[in-house]
Amino acid sequence: MASKPIATTNEVIESAVIRAPLSHVWHFIKLAEFDKFWPAIEKAEHVKGVSDETDVVRWKFKDGSIAEVKQDEHSVGGYKQPIIESVIEDAKYKRQEALQGLAEAAARMLKEHQKK
Repeated sequence: MASKPIATTNEVIESAVIRAPLSHVWHFIKLAEFDKFWPAIEKAEHVKGVSDETDVVRWKFKDGSIAEVKQDEHSVGGYKQPIIESVIEDAKYKRQEALQGLAEAAARMLKEHQKK
């Protein structure tokens, strides 16, 4: 009996509306800064020994998992963050958590700004 092909993907796309001005969010979305708003990350650090043309950051999560991510694009027009090494399904849920953390960090920054 022939086995059926299993549908797979190597891409996870998550999005969210962050209710804050871009100027309050922009500095958070650098890969090495994700531990500043994403409570699941214990440590974010640049991977040494990678070429100057590629920015790779290793995220060590509090649950013990590790993901290496590569910055493809960081511009006003778009932001792409491919995961080099991780489990796809886990990446989906972790990204959802990250977007929630970003929204909360942006809301806190906006409140602080409004108090001034």
